[in-house]
Amino acid sequence: MLLLLAIGAISLSFRNASESSHDAIAINLAGRQRMLTQRIEKDLLKLSYAEQNHSDTSLILQDLALSCLLFDQTLTLLSKDSLVDENGKTFALASTQSKNAVALIKQANAIWAPMQAAVLPVISSTAKISSNALEQALFIVMRDNRDLLLLMNSLTSEIENAAHKKTSQLRITETLAIGLILVNFGFVLFYFRRQLTLLSESKLLSMRIMDNAGTAIIVINAESEIELCNHAAEHLFGYGTGKLTGENIRTLIDEPFYLQIGKRSNGERFALDIDLNEIHASGRRLFIASLYDLTEQKFREEQLNHLAYHDPLTGLPNRLLFMDRLAQTIARANRNNELAAILFIDLDRFKQVNDALGHATGDLLLQCVATRLMNCLREGDTLTRLGGDEFTMILDANDVNNYDTVAQKILSALNKEFHLNGHTIQISGSIGASLYPNDSSDIHALLHYADVAMYRAKARGGNTCCKYSEIAPASKAIPA
Repeated sequence: MLLLLAIGAISLSFRNASESSHDAIAINLAGRQRMLTQRIEKDLLKLSYAEQNHSDTSLILQDLALSCLLFDQTLTLLSKDSLVDENGKTFALASTQSKNAVALIKQANAIWAPMQAAVLPVISSTAKISSNALEQALFIVMRDNRDLLLLMNSLTSEIENAAHKKTSQLRITETLAIGLILVNFGFVLFYFRRQLTLLSESKLLSMRIMDNAGTAIIVINAESEIELCNHAAEHLFGYGTGKLTGENIRTLIDEPFYLQIGKRSNGERFALDIDLNEIHASGRRLFIASLYDLTEQKFREEQLNHLAYHDPLTGLPNRLLFMDRLAQTIARANRNNELAAILFIDLDRFKQVNDALGHATGDLLLQCVATRLMNCLREGDTLTRLGGDEFTMILDANDVNNYDTVAQKILSALNKEFHLNGHTIQISGSIGASLYPNDSSDIHALLHYADVAMYRAKARGGNTCCKYSEIAPASKAIPA
């Protein structure tokens, strides 16, 4: 009966794990919305700049139209209670159907509708773009983009909170399953102890029972000496048959015992789970220890934790870890009355490399760029990859006063040729910088300002760094 309950708990864990993967899809969709809102604003700014300089606007219009289409489609998808994957299988999106999530999506639709209506005449132009239409679209987008961005941030947080709750439920069901398995094993041990008494402590029969158990079992006397152990225990610690009998338990387990660290015959240490039960036989105190190797479980936990907070391509911290580190840096700077800076780095000509040489070479280039940027880091700095060809760097208070030097070091590193897959690749970087508390005390505003400054650096031809303070007087209409 207990075994059936354990199987049921494990099945529930698999279901929760599946729902968590669906939540990850919803989080990625909401995260993409934040990127798209900023792309729409940047494309309109590019369009305005191109019109003023009588440059070709066809590629910018295509990118603007694609960004609007993707944002509208994704917002529609988030409004639904289910999605269809590439195999035609429908799965539920419960995390987007909570009361708060529905309200946030509804507010986002209300803000997006006039923005879309304003941008549509611009992207629908078959001849010269109307300057009035472009100015109207730019005004409405810059006016409402911050509110839309904040709603997408709130929606992402709402979905993440729902995912965290499911993760907690998953851990509870896993703990329940393990507990039921241990209780079930306890009954096995009870049966084992009963058989020891009935069989007059026959060592031969005891060993047969123990060896049939897949779990490592050791019988210890009051002097901490090993009297019996099964083959599973000998295999676990790397000893031959009969080699452990008479040895002190300290040979196998480090002191203090509550740390539960095992020692193999080759000296390797590993994590153990020890279940110890006391029995009395013929007036003697004996202890039956059931031992479980936790090495694989610890490794899986560390692997899952790393994947949750790091970019799988470059191994750098991802957006979640970046926002956490940024919040800590700002809190420390506020507490110590110090400065902090964000550098927003975007690669110039990366799209051309990706289109011409393929995604495999593009991915390899991103890995090489990450390595070069890591070499520009100083103690206390944090480098992250937000996605695509965008990287961010948080500068520690000790480096803020000379972050021009850091930016120039980065530009110099990116200007050097890359030799990949038989190709010589030349790129550069555009860097935007924002400063706490001079530019803002809000972490989302600081990131947005650094992004805006980066675009201005790219508009200047790239391969340069632009501080937000240099353009702030002309950009007060840009929402924080």
